[in-house]
Amino acid sequence: MFLVTQNRRRKCMKVFFDELVSTNAVGCTWAYNKLLQQLYGARWSRSLYQVEDALVEIASRSNSELLLMMRDEAGLLVGSAQATYSFRPPHPKTYVNSVVVSDACRGQGLGTTLMNELHLRIKTKWPQVVSVELTSSPRRNTQGFYAALGYRQRTQETDDETIVYVKDV
Repeated sequence: MFLVTQNRRRKCMKVFFDELVSTNAVGCTWAYNKLLQQLYGARWSRSLYQVEDALVEIASRSNSELLLMMRDEAGLLVGSAQATYSFRPPHPKTYVNSVVVSDACRGQGLGTTLMNELHLRIKTKWPQVVSVELTSSPRRNTQGFYAALGYRQRTQETDDETIVYVKDV
């Protein structure tokens, strides 16, 4: 699927999405590892073999895992987001984690495009889900981004605590 998003300079960038499945798990290892290095910084110390193993494992759990890859027109990986389905009484929930857009593509609305597509696929794949949760560090300064997507804070903000956001779907 192709989507068009506009950046602040009114240039258009076409992106398309694909879900991680066993047939494409190995082919995106290097690019996915680069995105995770960007997201986690110095805390990221996985080898390409470990990342490849993790991708194969995620692909094998397609009933409870969704890894959405966002690519540009050339097919280069420019963003990704992961969701995990969990049935815990009283309601099934989906947890969103590892949302990242390449530094080179930031400021073009691609994060919003990525999250909107992820929400759509969550509802399609798991229609029984009533809420989506995610966590973020206050240091990342993402409160406005998630609020614009309809998330509300479930925990109070502190300097060293992770913020939990929730969105009803």
